[in-house]
Amino acid sequence: MNLTRLQTFATVVRLGTFAAAADALSFTPSAVSQQMSKLEAELGVALLLRGASGPGKQVELTEAGRRLNAHAIAISAAVLGAREDLEGLRGARRDRLRVGAEAAVGAALLPRALRGLRERLPALRVEVVEGEGEDLLRRGLDLVLCSRAPDDPDVVPAAVARGPMLVALPPGHPLAAHAAVAPAALAAEPVLGGPGSSWDVAHPLALIALVRAGEGVAVVAPAVPGDGVELRPLPAAAPWELLALRRRERPALAGMALLEELRAVAATHPHLRPATAVPLPLAA
Repeated sequence: MNLTRLQTFATVVRLGTFAAAADALSFTPSAVSQQMSKLEAELGVALLLRGASGPGKQVELTEAGRRLNAHAIAISAAVLGAREDLEGLRGARRDRLRVGAEAAVGAALLPRALRGLRERLPALRVEVVEGEGEDLLRRGLDLVLCSRAPDDPDVVPAAVARGPMLVALPPGHPLAAHAAVAPAALAAEPVLGGPGSSWDVAHPLALIALVRAGEGVAVVAPAVPGDGVELRPLPAAAPWELLALRRRERPALAGMALLEELRAVAATHPHLRPATAVPLPLAA
């Protein structure tokens, strides 16, 4: 089985379209399509539903495609792990840390933590990727910062910080007069991204910008920067927690230092408190 075609297939499935995979792999969409056709011919089975998959459409998998994707993820991770294990023998990973972060973390906490990390480890090269937690874990990153751990025994979690979900309000909004906001008080408010909202927006910085412009109110994670808006706790909601995740077989040598910096930033945040203990180490 051709490894390049297999990895291309996994990228198509992960990103959802031929065009997105082509951008990620520096291919053309037609080249990606050809790779998929050759892989199907090599295996003798259809992997993608024809008519539902193409250069600009979301891919849909056959049963064979779904099964192959599970193998492709495992094989790609094994190849990446083997390569980096050998690089580790040369010390290549000691000056590099690859971090994945959900948007709420990357918007505020991570930049400040990285500034402190670079002061401690000036030779360290940090690469940051934004995305969703489980998708970031599949990319083979050293560390993933997110708000929920998957049910996966191979994933090692460490609690970093926690705090209440917040309601972002336009300046001068009547609810800003209260120390906290009850869910019932939001019933008559235009909640951005909620039922009936004219804005289908999820990115925290976009939500804050819309609130600041007076388009409505929003429920956001406490890590989100609230410049120009009023932020009030929503005590009835489940609290938000920042977790640092890594694969059990992928210790990050600089991960512990970054975790310490994140906890230090959380200690100065008005709506967060750092975790009092790290249940599992991030460095072997």
